[in-house]
This record gives sequence, C-alpha cells and structure tokens, in this order.
Amino acid sequence: MLPNGLRVVFRPLPGRRTACLGVTMHVGSRHERAGEEGAAHLVEHLAFRDTARYSATQITDMRERLGGGFEAGTEKEFTSYTATVPAHAAWRALDLLASQVREPLFREDDVARERRIVLQELSEAEEDFEDRTGVLAEELLFGGALGREIAGSRRSVRALDHSAIRRFHRRTYSPKRAVVFAVGDVDRRRLGREVERLFGDWNGRAAPAAAPLTLPDRMRAKVLRRSSSSAQVVLAFPGMAGTASDRELQTQGVLSAMLGATEGSRLFHAIRDHAALAYNVESYTSVYTDVGLFAISFGVPGGGVRRALEIALREMRALCEHPTPGEFARAIESLEARMLLDAESPWLIGREEARSALLGRKVSSVEARLRSLRAITLDDVRALAHQLFTARCAVLAMVGEPRLPAPQRWLRERLRAGYFVPSSGQKP
Repeated sequence: MLPNGLRVVFRPLPGRRTACLGVTMHVGSRHERAGEEGAAHLVEHLAFRDTARYSATQITDMRERLGGGFEAGTEKEFTSYTATVPAHAAWRALDLLASQVREPLFREDDVARERRIVLQELSEAEEDFEDRTGVLAEELLFGGALGREIAGSRRSVRALDHSAIRRFHRRTYSPKRAVVFAVGDVDRRRLGREVERLFGDWNGRAAPAAAPLTLPDRMRAKVLRRSSSSAQVVLAFPGMAGTASDRELQTQGVLSAMLGATEGSRLFHAIRDHAALAYNVESYTSVYTDVGLFAISFGVPGGGVRRALEIALREMRALCEHPTPGEFARAIESLEARMLLDAESPWLIGREEARSALLGRKVSSVEARLRSLRAITLDDVRALAHQLFTARCAVLAMVGEPRLPAPQRWLRERLRAGYFVPSSGQKP
C-alpha cells in the first residue's frame, strides 16, 4: 500500500506472453447523490476522451497498437479500467490507465458527445425487456440508488454538465478507494516503481460509504406495460450480501445451479424442455456490499406467465423439500469446472483480487475454494433455499403484456406463510 492509501495487487503468472493490468475504483452509481444520477457512467465514458497527457486520438491509437484489449465498465458499486496487452507493453498500458483514471479533462464538447451516446444506450436498454425487468426487480427490492439504472435516466443525463461530472470525479475518485492490479509475467519491482511514479502524488479523501439499505417488509409487484405478445418476468428474493461467508456464497451458487443457472437445472427442464413455455429461463444472483438478490428470470408469451410462475414455485418448493443427490452432484461438478476455468483468466483473477482488497476480504487459493465447495452438503442447500424463499419481501417484476391480473395479490397469496415450509418429516 502506498502512503496515500492506494492498494496494489500483484499475481505473477510466469511464462505468459500477456499481462492484465487495471485500476478498480470502489465507486459506482450507488455513490451518486441526488442530481448526479448517471455521473459514474459518464466519467467512465469520458476516460476515453481527452486526458491531461493523452488526446482521444492517441488513446484510440495506443489501444489498437496494443491489441485492443482496453476495457472499462461501471457497476453499482465499482468502476473498472483494465488493459490486457502483450507483456512487454505493460508499462505503457499502466501509464495510460493512470491518466484515464486521474486526469480526464471533461471538456464541454466531449461531455456533449458522450451524453448523446449514453442517451442512445438508455433508449436501447428501454427496448431490452430482459435488462429492464432486472432493473425493475432491484428497484422494487432495494429502492434508492441501488435500485436505479446504472446509466441514470434520460432526464438526469441531460441535466449533467461538465462541472457536475468534474465534481463527482473529484469527490469520489480517491487513492483510498482504488486498487491497482497486475496479473501476468511482469516484474514486481518494476511494478512498484511505476505505481509510485504514476500514482504516488495522487491525493484525495475517502468518500463516505453508501447509506445502508432497509429492505421492504412486504411483497411487491409491478408491471411496465409494453406493446408485445410476450412478457419478461423476474421473481426475486433477498439473497446473500457481500458480508456473507465464502461458504454461504458458495452454497448460494450451488442452489442457483440446481434451480436455474445451468441447462441441467430444474427450471430449464420444467419450463423450457417440458412445458415449452420459454426459450430461455435462468436463476441468477447479485451480491452487493450489504445486500443481495436471488432471482429467477424468463420470457414467455403473455398468456403463459401464470403457468410459468406456478411451475417455478413448484420447483423452488421441491428444492426446499426433496432435492436429489444427482442434481446436487451435477451442480458441484459444474461449479468446480467453472472455478478451474476462471482460475486461468488473468482478467478474472485481477477483478477478484482487486475487489477483495477494496472490501477487506482475503482471496483464498483455488485449492481452498475447491475444498470449501466440496464440503457443502445437500442439507446446506435445502436450509438456504428455505431461508431465502421464505423472505417476507419477495418481488415480482414484469415488462410487456403479462396476463396476470392483480400480480401483487397473486404473489402474496401464492407465497402465503408456510408455502416453502417442508412437509412433515423433512428437515428445514
């Protein structure tokens, strides 16, 4: 760690011809104040316009010359800038990343150009029912900044000028909220010198943490009517937060794999293969610092919404009552394979190391995580399914033309007290 609070993560991968370097900021759309909605995303866009040391043309030229492996992304709690380049070009890439993070100029004409691009992104997102339904589910469950579209709204983006964006950057981009990482065949001592040269004089106070959330105490449902013959549906429950243990988070992953995250899962077979209601159905999780979400998602003809939801609830209840050893073993094996594949990706290694450093978590070795995964039992999965699915604040989000009158009443009636309680003789 540098004296200014900047953390540095290094993971050597000898023998590689490439290196992945990046700067991860503990800054995202959740850290925007009223009137700043969309600022975090615009800052990330403007990092590829003029900076104090590079013009936009020079940035584009360097990206192309080094293979085009420069990426950036804004999330609700993090913003990342990464470069995957030939190992010999690592220090050129790090120099550019430092300038993009620390020195964007936010020229008024650049802001106007990127504002138009973001407005187009928002228009396209509005037409993407799957994306819109996911945002709506988090709006119902979390509300506030965590429940908003990351890019903001058309209104908020139009209102953001270069002064507001510069103020957001100055307030939130600080070495105390940043990690520089390098993964690959790079020299550790050289890394230390380069980070000191590029970031050692960076100053800034740590921005205050986002306000904690209070989940609703009742079930909620909302429909965004869109002209369509189909409907996209998300049924969501509070999930594991980032404060959960590795074992709890892994157990949630096993539950998701068994329920809907793989093609061998219950929902895929029941809703897609057997009932032929949907081309794609899945379960997924979102993990934030202090809250989380566990959801199922599918798109079906409007008249098939009720039936698909009934099937989903039936399979969820079955997982609480009698999950099978076969599906459990398949989920464990699938997650083991994914873990081993991810361990070969420098980008994923850097991402995990950086975020863990920002959150004060220790990254376990692949071997330790495999041991932890293999120690999970079928009873662990059943107990977690019962815990998640009996929450009082399940939400139902739908976009399109679902034929489901009074969806909030339907949800409340179906998830009445005791619906997910195992039958007599079954362990909770």
